[in-house]
Amino acid sequence: GIRAIRRTSRFWTTRHEAIARVREAMSSDVVLLRGPAGVGKTSLLRQFAASMEHDPERGVQFIDGGVTGAKELSRVLDAFSDGPSLHVLLIDNFNEAEGLTTDDVLALLRADTALRIVVATRQATGLESPLVALEFDVQVVPAPHLLMSQQEVASVLALNGVESTEVGVETLVERTHGWPALCQLVAARL
Repeated sequence: GIRAIRRTSRFWTTRHEAIARVREAMSSDVVLLRGPAGVGKTSLLRQFAASMEHDPERGVQFIDGGVTGAKELSRVLDAFSDGPSLHVLLIDNFNEAEGLTTDDVLALLRADTALRIVVATRQATGLESPLVALEFDVQVVPAPHLLMSQQEVASVLALNGVESTEVGVETLVERTHGWPALCQLVAARL
């Protein structure tokens, strides 16, 4: 609960560039957001879901891959079958050792041809296998493409009530390398 609240803080700014990259990658069957902790995968998934909230043609489901098992996936498919014609499943915390597996995700794709899946993970997955690539189109969005732009960092500072200059924002971006968690932490402490 606390973790989810922190991620959806009102002080987070929408990362328009990263959302645009994910939206562009949605032409693929599977989009992998891969990067270490702090790069903002979960917050980006939540922002992406919110950006599609008012799209009547897409049904969106957000699940935690670490606590969701194969049994719950049938309910996800049922929910999609009752909804709009295009389906987007957002899977956070995907880890082959816990919860969902690559086989579970592939079974979903085979069962629903209108399904697109966005997976946030910290490590390499079976979804990147050449055998999977023969059947499905998988696109990886690496960590450098998830980082915040200078304008987004300035927006985080403004949302936190921090007065800044262009040089100050530039220095902050340099020192945090645009990592969303670091930018948010600095903005909250200033």
